[in-house]
Amino acid sequence: MDCKYPKCLECEYADCINDRLEAEDFGIDTYEEESREKRLRKARIQRYIDSHKEEVNARSRKWNKEHAESVRETTKRRQQENKQRIAAKKRERWAKNPELYRQKQREYRARVKASLPHCDECESCILVEKEKQDGYRRLCIDKMRLIEQKVSNCPQWCRKRRDKRNDDAGK
Repeated sequence: MDCKYPKCLECEYADCINDRLEAEDFGIDTYEEESREKRLRKARIQRYIDSHKEEVNARSRKWNKEHAESVRETTKRRQQENKQRIAAKKRERWAKNPELYRQKQREYRARVKASLPHCDECESCILVEKEKQDGYRRLCIDKMRLIEQKVSNCPQWCRKRRDKRNDDAGK
């Protein structure tokens, strides 16, 4: 079908269907091939990078150190501007393979749980028998505080946890 308006983006008819688009319709400059000089320049740059890897990497690391703060600010600003787009991409990745992300969460939680001290290992905690119900509760003698039953590792205020955090920071 020959169209009066071959430039579809400028067409005044919303329901126009142009079956046959010709290269001439878009002009010569649109489909221009990369110039020989440009290809040679790219090849020369790639050869330089391949032959001077250490130097290029050192220069890159230096630039990254010097501009770390501005890059961080730019990244933060872009994330703030594109919150919905980022969230949509995240949901899309999750929808494609939810089991992979569930496995990652399980591994992360296991790593965190393994790194925290457990109340069973703490010397300053004792088991106290419940009066009104069956079972026991854990009591921290140092702080004279009951530890919730659902807590499997030391609470934030526990001395043992604080000591472990200081040990990790010292390494």
